[in-house]
Amino acid sequence: MRTQVIALVLLCTSGCVLPSFQKVGAGGGAQDAGAKSGATCGLADQLAPSCTACINQQCCELAKPCGAGTACGADLLKPITPVTQVSTDFDQLLGCMQRQCDTACNVRWGCVGKYAWPVPTSDYSFGVNVIDFAAEPKLPLPGVTVDACQSIDPTCQNGRIAHGVTDAAGSVRLSVPPGFDGFFSFSGAGYTPSTTQWTDPIYRVSDFTQYQLNDLSLAGLAVVAGVHSSIDQPFDPNLGHLIFRVQSCLPVRYLDNPGLPYAEAEDVRVSVSPNPGGSQVVYTDKSGNLTIDLEATTSRGVGGAFSLPARNLSVSAVDTQSGLEVATGTVVVRAGSIAFMYMLPKSTR
Repeated sequence: MRTQVIALVLLCTSGCVLPSFQKVGAGGGAQDAGAKSGATCGLADQLAPSCTACINQQCCELAKPCGAGTACGADLLKPITPVTQVSTDFDQLLGCMQRQCDTACNVRWGCVGKYAWPVPTSDYSFGVNVIDFAAEPKLPLPGVTVDACQSIDPTCQNGRIAHGVTDAAGSVRLSVPPGFDGFFSFSGAGYTPSTTQWTDPIYRVSDFTQYQLNDLSLAGLAVVAGVHSSIDQPFDPNLGHLIFRVQSCLPVRYLDNPGLPYAEAEDVRVSVSPNPGGSQVVYTDKSGNLTIDLEATTSRGVGGAFSLPARNLSVSAVDTQSGLEVATGTVVVRAGSIAFMYMLPKSTR
């Protein structure tokens, strides 16, 4: 039984905007510090002093090609946020910064509360791809009903604003108004009903993929998590379930990346409330397997909970190293359904 929880791969396309948050030092202080040290590590001397010093000591060889007039140099001076677009030339240096200079360069959480998403001025559309959670290779799912729903209507009876059914390739396009800030509902094709939403509106800039589970896969996860003693043990049909993924400040292009850099956030504790009678929050290990032995996310950034009350629930993500609350949101949990919640660093919207 496959127990790995698969994260969505969300690629930022056109329309991303840069926020006001910068990792560049104010005034000329950082540049002067770099000049005095004789640094030749690309444009690293134009960053904040602590970041400059760390790159000079830990990542200089990778930073040397990132000089003036290069794509890598331009990327180095950009803020690190989920909506920032960077070239592949920057990948190795950012990976080194993530590993060696996380605190000095505010890599993981420097963007919290300091960046913004683009604001549409008219209706916009995006593609939704629906595939089987467990199938290898990927199996597109035709005939899945997809609805865009307002958060104030968890049943999506009166709050449905877009509707479609996936084609033979498992794809559908939805169009929503500029003020849309809701969730997506998936049903049909023999799979467990589910909802998907984000703490920040990633769909403004990207298509997305939905991974559907069947009842057997969900039952297998419950056994591995210790919620059920056997795969035949039934769930209470009046309760629902949650799968979440926490993302750091790295651009969404780095999600589902097996190497460095990666955007999934480790060392984050997620809480759900209210949660009367629900299971403990469980996390996946670095191999992607669900376990009850962890108290925070690994580099997969993924976890979940079973048998939750069917209502709007509050979800909070806290970085265990700093105590900073990095993401919050409200998730729609339906009876007999799986709620997918993708938690991004807090933005100014």
